[in-house]
Amino acid sequence: MRQKTDKMNFKLHFACSKDDLRPSMTQVYVTKKNIVATDANILAVVPTKDVFDDPSIELLPEEGMYIDSNDWKKLVGAYQVIYNGEFVVAFFPRKSEAHVRPRTIEDVGNYPQWEQIVPDASKFDSVGRIGLNPKMLYNLHQALDVPTFKLEFAGDNKPVAVAMPDDAYATSGNQYGIIMPLLIQDNKDEDLEGNGDEDQDVVDTLDQEVEVTDEVQAVINQ
Repeated sequence: MRQKTDKMNFKLHFACSKDDLRPSMTQVYVTKKNIVATDANILAVVPTKDVFDDPSIELLPEEGMYIDSNDWKKLVGAYQVIYNGEFVVAFFPRKSEAHVRPRTIEDVGNYPQWEQIVPDASKFDSVGRIGLNPKMLYNLHQALDVPTFKLEFAGDNKPVAVAMPDDAYATSGNQYGIIMPLLIQDNKDEDLEGNGDEDQDVVDTLDQEVEVTDEVQAVINQ
């Protein structure tokens, strides 16, 4: 949990999509309970109370509001962030301020039902092998502003939970994240033992498209 005297360093724009065909996912979604960002491959969730004070939270619309990912960048590093009912205002040292006008659900559209892909904490399981995109892990690390985190697995091809090391992520009240696994293809048994001329353990590279499971795509398309 961020202390009120700390800077607000949740770089949630790292978790936002750059795809204009999915306008809501180019935004940071702010509700009274959580602040959420996703690009369909990673999901970052931060408790709203770790960014805004109680009077600001009371003024937030019941249906939530959006802050454009480029505008969110303007808030990072502030020692205080408030919402006055019209603008989000970030206060910086030396009396510097940034004012951001949030957008409404009517402006952008509904946000994906992200809660549906959060794994059930009671059903974490061990997996044999799983692929994770290192660039996505980096973006999630930046979004959540944590020095270290742990990964919790719900099974093959299931979303992977990213949590603070000492937290039960779903109930801790701290920030947490989700990252979609990559498809690993095994072409030859001998290559898995390191005997092949080329590495046939194919994990999507940073500039390749990540496969999204049918379960997650259905949520995104809602």
